[in-house]
Formats: sequence, structure tokens, C-alpha cells
Amino acid sequence: MFAAPIDSRYSRAYRVLGFTAVPAYQPILRKLLLVASLLPWSVSLLAEPPVELESEAWVNNFAQQRSEQLISEGSRLLQQGAYQAAVQQFSEAVQIAKINNGLQSRSQMLALALQIEAEIALDNWEAVDSQLAYFEWLNARIYGQNFDHYLDGAATQSRLLLAASADARNPVSARYLIAAKNLNWRTISSIEATLGSDSERLTPWLYNIVLVHFYQSALTRSRGLTSYNYKTDRAEIVAGWSLSRNESLRISHSIGKELLLRIQSILADDAEAAALLNLHLGDWEMLFARNSAALDYYIEAIDKLRSAGVDPNRIDAFFSQPTILPTGALITSLPEPGSVASTPLRFEAWSSNYLAAAVPSPLRQTPSISDAETGARVRFNLTPLSSNNSSRLILALNNMQFVDVNPNNERIRELIREEVGMLQFRPRFVNGTLASLDNVELEYLFSPEWNLTGLRESNNASRGEDNSSAADWENTRR
Repeated sequence: MFAAPIDSRYSRAYRVLGFTAVPAYQPILRKLLLVASLLPWSVSLLAEPPVELESEAWVNNFAQQRSEQLISEGSRLLQQGAYQAAVQQFSEAVQIAKINNGLQSRSQMLALALQIEAEIALDNWEAVDSQLAYFEWLNARIYGQNFDHYLDGAATQSRLLLAASADARNPVSARYLIAAKNLNWRTISSIEATLGSDSERLTPWLYNIVLVHFYQSALTRSRGLTSYNYKTDRAEIVAGWSLSRNESLRISHSIGKELLLRIQSILADDAEAAALLNLHLGDWEMLFARNSAALDYYIEAIDKLRSAGVDPNRIDAFFSQPTILPTGALITSLPEPGSVASTPLRFEAWSSNYLAAAVPSPLRQTPSISDAETGARVRFNLTPLSSNNSSRLILALNNMQFVDVNPNNERIRELIREEVGMLQFRPRFVNGTLASLDNVELEYLFSPEWNLTGLRESNNASRGEDNSSAADWENTRR
């Protein structure tokens, strides 16, 4: 009846199924039979064990361990002076922290801070400004999550701003010093809002601002006028000079003294700490050549310590230790007898921007700041001089002798005499009376920038070579 041929391969199946005479069903049957023929092969394939591919171990480029390796390698490069390579390492570590923990995670702050240090060393100020702004934004997000972590971040940012302000190659370096001061004020406001206006945790931040005013006064003395720097809505930075030297010094002195008095009021319940704030007030007056007021504060500090029950011998031992002013941290208790090692004083000059200022304590832990190699070890006496006014304190540095000089030439000796002569020391008291401090030994180390620019010139000078750039550098340094 139907003329359509039937494929012989499937004819038997068709007959079994009863569709031999119905060619219209042939395509459907063919598909069914094809699937059925493949089933045994599929089952046997699934029954076989999986094949293990031989390949190299898979590396997770975003693992936490990878981030730690990048930070370690970047820190090594930073210490070696390979700043651009260090930036690349730290930048990659920051990105890994963002991927693993989110854009607002605290885990990226260590690598970010180190990256900023490397950018400062490269004088890449546009990148420094951008990353500092991001760092502050990030720390503001942390404020609501963990207040202690927020304070840690603020301390790190303050340290970075101080480091940027010390770069003598930066024409607007003073702007970073002012930014550090403003950051400390904002942090104080945060502490007051969170912990109260009488919290003892305010004291180190208040003292930070005292130190900034000392650095500002050092900058003022070297330049004669205070600078102002601020950003406009456009890309450029406006800079200029405003207050006179005397007016700026008067304001810095007044603000520093006010802050020290506030610290004293916060610590009023601790008799020893309150007495030692008189010591800091005396130090502050010495730094601004108000020696009569300094003497009054020192004597008052000694009287208060005795009233607080402190052993007079312990007081005399404390005042017999030579101390360069200002101290890098707030002193709120006297050291235990014998805890102060009788080693030479060590002074690491910070920057030609801030003459007679030591490297701030936080920056001494920074990998990018290494111990200076150029300087000298000297020995001298500190003698209080009498005057017509017996209440006036005059402290003279005399009989300076060189124990060691590196490199050993007359130019270094001359600079050491000049720079050590600018340092301010706390006077010695014995039984509440001024006394001489003899055979003070001081290891004076030039600033890191000196090792970059001055060492080669000094070596040339020691060989008798003419180097006009050395004189130019010396003029700009002053």
C-alpha cells in the first residue's frame, strides 16, 4: 500500500513495534533507537573513576598570605631606597585587601600607609595628597565600628603628615605641618564627643599639638615669617607669608602653654603627674627663652613632687639626667631608680626645616628613616650663670670637646658646634638648687637629608676639593 522504503537496519525493530507499514513514524523511531544505543556507553563512562590531570599547583593570588608577602617585600625595598618598586608592592597589597575584605576594610591601612611613605620619598606629592585623603576617608568609616582602631588610624595619619612636612625639597611642606595640627584637633573633638572632655586619653593628643607648635616655631625662626598654604577650588595651591616672627612665636607659646595647663587639669587627681606638668611648663618656657618663668615652674615642680611623697634622692637623680628639650612624649611619672641607663645622649636631627628638633618618636619606627651615619660624639658642661637678677636662669654650654667625628674634617666640627649650640637643655637641680651638669656626652647625628646631600660634599672638603654647591647648600640650610 505504501511505496516508501524502510531502512533495513531498523526493519526488525519496526516489525517488533508493529510500525512496519507506517513510514511516517520512522524518524521518531530512529531517534529513540539512537539514544538507546548510547545508554550502555554512557553508563560505562560514568562508572569509570575520574582522571586526575597533572598540572602545577594552583596559586591563589588574592590570599592573605600573598598580601603579607607583598608588604614584607615592599618594606625591604623601602629600606633599600627602591621606592618605586616598593610602591608597586604596597599598591598590590592594598588591592588584595580590598578584594578579600571590602573597600572599607581596615586591613588595607598598613599597606596604604607604607605606600604613602614611599610616595613621600619619591616627592610624588599629588599621589601623597590623594592617598592621605583616602586614608582619612577610610579611617572615618572605622570611627563608628571601633573607636580604638580609629585612634590608631589617626595616629598613623598624623605621623605621615609630619613626615611629609619635614621634606625640605617640598616648597609647600608647611602645609602638611598645619594639616597634622588640624588632624590632632579633630581627633580631640572625637575623643571629647565619645569619652568626655576630661578623659585622660586626651592628654597625648593635646601634647601632640604642643609639639607641633614647637616645630612651627622652629620653622618661623628659620624663615622669619610664617607661611600659609591652602588649596583652592582649582588645582593649584595658594601660598604666602603672613604673621611676623615675633607675633607667630608669641601665639605658639601661648597656645602651647594653654594646652599644658589643660593637661594638668585633666591629671589633677594624680599628684605626681600634676607636679610633672609643672616640669613640662618649665621646659616650654625654656624653649621660648622665658628663663625666669621656667625657673619658677621647675622649683614649683620639685616642691609638688616632695609634697606628693616622692623621695628627694629620686628627684635629684631625675634632674641629674641631661635632657634635650622638648621631650618627645608626655612624662607623667618619674622613672624608677636605676631604670635610666647611663648611656650618652643621642640626638637625631630631623630636618633642615626644623632646626634643633629631634626626629619625632613615631617617625623613628618608620622603615624609610634609618639611622644617620654622619655626625659626632662630643662632651661638654652645662653651667648655670649668675646675673644681677638672682631669679633669672641662664644655662651656658661650654668646654665642648670632640670624642669622635665622622667624617673627620673641620667643616663637620664647625657645623656640630653650631647645631649643638642651638639645642635647649633642662637644667640640673640638687636639693632644689641649680647645679652644673658636667661631662655631658652627646652623640649628634645629622638629619637623613644631610646624608643624601652633605656627606659627599664634606668628604670632598676633607680632601681639599673645591665644591661651590656645598656653600650653596649651606646657605639654603640656614
